[in-house]
Amino acid sequence: MSHAGHAVLSVFPLRNFHLLLEFENGDYRVIDMRPMLWGEVFEPLKDQDFFKKVKVDPEIKTVVWPNDVDLCPDTLYSESKPVEFPSSLGV
Repeated sequence: MSHAGHAVLSVFPLRNFHLLLEFENGDYRVIDMRPMLWGEVFEPLKDQDFFKKVKVDPEIKTVVWPNDVDLCPDTLYSESKPVEFPSSLGV
């Protein structure tokens, strides 16, 4: 099952429960996950070490954690902010 909109290609956990996301359209975006970390299913993600275990599921093309929590890639895109890399990085 894949989502019809955006697809996440890579994810890198950052400090303070932020994620750096690479999307299929070439955009790199950062999302602050703190406002989303409420409710029983998200409770384990409040532990920074567990939060860092995030990865991209190649089938559904979004971020997932070991406790089977995933988030809609369209939500990740709309709630995140674009990252501008210096052209010297070649990104």
